[in-house]
Amino acid sequence: MKRRMISIFILALIAFGGTAVVHRTKSLSVQARIAANARPITIAIAKGVLTILPVIAREKKFFESEGLNVRYTPYYASGKQSFDAMLSGSADISTPATTPVVLKSFERNDFSIFLTFTTTYRGVKIIAVKKRGIRTQSDIKGKTIGYARGTISHVMMESLLANNKIHENEIRLRDIPPELLPEAVSAGTVDAVAVWEPLASRAAAKLGPEAVYVPTADIYRIALNLVAMNVFIAKNPDIIYRIIRAMARAEIYSRENKDEAQEIVSKAVGLDIAFVRRIWNDYVHRLVLDQQLIITMEDEAEWAINAGITNKTEVPNYLHFIYAGALKRFRPEAVTLIK
Repeated sequence: MKRRMISIFILALIAFGGTAVVHRTKSLSVQARIAANARPITIAIAKGVLTILPVIAREKKFFESEGLNVRYTPYYASGKQSFDAMLSGSADISTPATTPVVLKSFERNDFSIFLTFTTTYRGVKIIAVKKRGIRTQSDIKGKTIGYARGTISHVMMESLLANNKIHENEIRLRDIPPELLPEAVSAGTVDAVAVWEPLASRAAAKLGPEAVYVPTADIYRIALNLVAMNVFIAKNPDIIYRIIRAMARAEIYSRENKDEAQEIVSKAVGLDIAFVRRIWNDYVHRLVLDQQLIITMEDEAEWAINAGITNKTEVPNYLHFIYAGALKRFRPEAVTLIK
């Protein structure tokens, strides 16, 4: 009798498990059908460790799992490039830091940040040539430094100069496309470069034992964001909401499956897995729209005005460049903007 009860119990478990599998399979097929019939959207993602969450969401198909019909551009070398692609109509969603958004805000106001997904104080690194005598921030005085104008690299260099009371006349800055910065420093064209990962590690690898990492922590907080055109947001609020849901899945996955997430990023970005694991904790992956975002954008706008990068004289109201509706709907406590 006891054996018979155990057998019945096991059969019930098998039946339940089979039902669960069938139900999950049906759910996935329903999501696939929804995605296939949904309005196609194009996402432009910058390739790097700063964009870990959208990279994971792309590689794990979390966007598709939310019923989105997603097309992807090739990975871009910078968030600015992805942002420019969106502005030109080649994409619906982009992944820039605040700098390109701020600089473009002096010209137009038809786009909005709808999510910050990663923040860090270690996003841009200074890679220097040892024999050029650069060990600390102040050592860059009188040297030639490569940077990418209009990106977080640009803001980092300006912040570093101000932090060390170095005038721009006391340094030579060379604007170089970001993907060419590693080659520039290894060829000796410049004494050091200010650049993000994975380009920073690529520059260090090319220099080998001659590479020096100049400490830059706590100078400047970088915020990586999802941005869309206002027309797109107004017409597709549910798509924006679903994108945030997909990003939340990537956020949870990166935290609860860290080893697997690191492997995904390593393969997608083309970085050594040991390196990815070493820098993983330099970045905070959390979905927010916080007041520090506004402060950072205002600071960058003032810098652009004072540096003569724009001929405008007033800092825009950056609350007008943020759409918080979808994140408030999904995770109200994550929105801490002060109106």
